[in-house]
Amino acid sequence: MPSFPLAVPDSWWEFDIRPEGREATVRALVDERIRDTRNWHPTAPT
Repeated sequence: MPSFPLAVPDSWWEFDIRPEGREATVRALVDERIRDTRNWHPTAPT
């Protein structure tokens, strides 16, 4: 089977949809995104 590269935008999120892992995975993604936003926003509190 041939392989090929696939690129997706950074704004796409991948997370576990199983109930036992979903909440923690989504929380970690949101926390990371908020942390990244504070790094570029000049008036955001640290």
